[in-house]
Amino acid sequence: MFVDVTYGYRCYSPPYRVHTKLKDYNPTNGECDKKDKVFIIVVTSVSVIGIVLVIVSSIVYRCRWHIRYWIYLSTTKRRGLEYHSLSEDSSQYVYDAFVIYCDSDRNWVRTQLIDKVEKEPGLKLYIHHRDFKAGQLIIDNIAENIATSRKILLLMSRDMLNSDWCLFEMRIAQEKFLNKETDTMIVVMLETVSKELMSPSLRFLINSTTYIEWPRKQYEEERFWTEVLRALK
Repeated sequence: MFVDVTYGYRCYSPPYRVHTKLKDYNPTNGECDKKDKVFIIVVTSVSVIGIVLVIVSSIVYRCRWHIRYWIYLSTTKRRGLEYHSLSEDSSQYVYDAFVIYCDSDRNWVRTQLIDKVEKEPGLKLYIHHRDFKAGQLIIDNIAENIATSRKILLLMSRDMLNSDWCLFEMRIAQEKFLNKETDTMIVVMLETVSKELMSPSLRFLINSTTYIEWPRKQYEEERFWTEVLRALK
C-alpha cells in the first residue's frame, strides 16, 4: 500500500508498462510469480557458476605444477625437442648433481656447498645462478641439465616451497627419481619444514628418501659433509 502517492507518477519499465500510471498498475498474480521465478533462476545460475569457478580454480591451483609440466612437454615435442635419460655410464653425465635451491639459500650454496663439495676431486655441481646458459629458455636449461646430471641435490627449506621455479624443477626431478629409483635424489634439510606445507608428491618423496639434516651445532658439520659426499659419490 502506498500512502500520499502523487497520481501523476508513471511507470518507466518494463517496456509494456511504460507510461502506465502508477495508480492504474495492478499486476496479476501470474505476472508477480513470473518475476519471482526469473529472479530465482538468475540467482541460482550465478551461484552455480560461481561455485564451479571456485572449484575449478582450486583444482588448477593445486595441480598447477603438473599442468605446467605437461604443457612444457607438449611444447618441446612440437618443437622437436625430447629429452631422454642417459644410460648408467657415468662418462655420459656432465654434472654429478643438479642443485635445486631458492634464492634465499644462495649464500649457503656459495659459501658452504660449492666450497665443500667441488674441492673434492672429480665432483661438479650444476648451480643455476652460475651455470645457466645465457639466451636459452629457463625451462630448457632446467630440463637439459637435469638430464645430464647424475643425481639431484634438493636443498629443502620453507622458502623453497614458495619458489615457483623450484617447484617446477622438482616436478622434472621427480620424473628422474621415479624412473631411476631412490639413489638419484639426495635431500638436504637446511631447516625443519612441516610436512603439512608440502605437496602430496613432495611428502611422498621425503617419506621414501633418507634425507640429511644441516646440523645445528658446528662440531657436527664434518659428519654432515661426509654424508653428503658419500651420497654424491
